Formats: sequence, C-alpha cells, structure tokens
Amino acid sequence: MTFRHVPIQKTPPNQFYELHFRMVRLEIKPGFFETLVTNTDYLQKN
Repeated sequence: MTFRHVPIQKTPPNQFYELHFRMVRLEIKPGFFETLVTNTDYLQKN
C-alpha cells in the first residue's frame, strides 16, 4: 500500500511512503466481526 503525504502548503514534490499492514478479521460472536489492523512486525527479532 502506498500512502501519499499531502502537505499543508501546495509545494512540490509530493512525498510517498510505502506502508505494510496486517489485517485480521475475527468473529467475536455469530454475525459480529472485529477487524484489527497493525503494522507491527511480529517476526522481527531484536
């Protein structure tokens, strides 16, 4: 996904940032869903 930063002032050049998201949709009870979005990399080791 690419995010375009729109500055307050109209000055070129526009800046683009590449963003990575993980999305999970959970059924919390029959017919009701919760959607979680995160950009945390759980596989990265410190």
